Amino acid sequence: MHVVNLTLQSNLAAHQTVFSNELAASQARRDAAAAALAKIEAAAQSNARAAALEVGRLDKEIREVEAHHQNLDIESLELHTSITNLDNHIQDAKKTELVKDYNDVTAVRKQLYKVKAEIVAARNDDWVRRGVYASFNQKGGERLAHPVVVLAPNTNATWYVELNQNGGAQVKATPAANELLTNASVPP
Repeated sequence: MHVVNLTLQSNLAAHQTVFSNELAASQARRDAAAAALAKIEAAAQSNARAAALEVGRLDKEIREVEAHHQNLDIESLELHTSITNLDNHIQDAKKTELVKDYNDVTAVRKQLYKVKAEIVAARNDDWVRRGVYASFNQKGGERLAHPVVVLAPNTNATWYVELNQNGGAQVKATPAANELLTNASVPP
């Protein structure tokens, strides 16, 4: 029994040594794995912090871009309103100019009609003075047989007219006017 005991003890000691070595190796592997895990966790935390910083930076940049976009929208609306106001102002100015031109054209037409009426009146006065209206109802042959006597231009001379009872008339003038008039008689 004693030999068996010794053999068992020696086997036990050998197994304890093997198990003790395996336990030490397992603990070393465990410690190495724990160190690697701690290192990985530290790297993951560092990466997470960097990612969180990057996300924060990107969020801030997004907010800035959105704010800039909103400012551009406001500027665009203001410019559109300004353009609309300028278009309205230009249309009002053009309308005012057209109304002014129309009024000018209307005034010119009125003056033209007035001048034309004055020309017609002056022509009629000239025809009356020249005696054209006196022979208006005469036909061509009658006008040739009884021509209209065109008087010399007015010299501001004094004229004396004697009317005869038989329908004739004699015109006498001052001596200066007598030179112009050769004892013209107006037919009855």
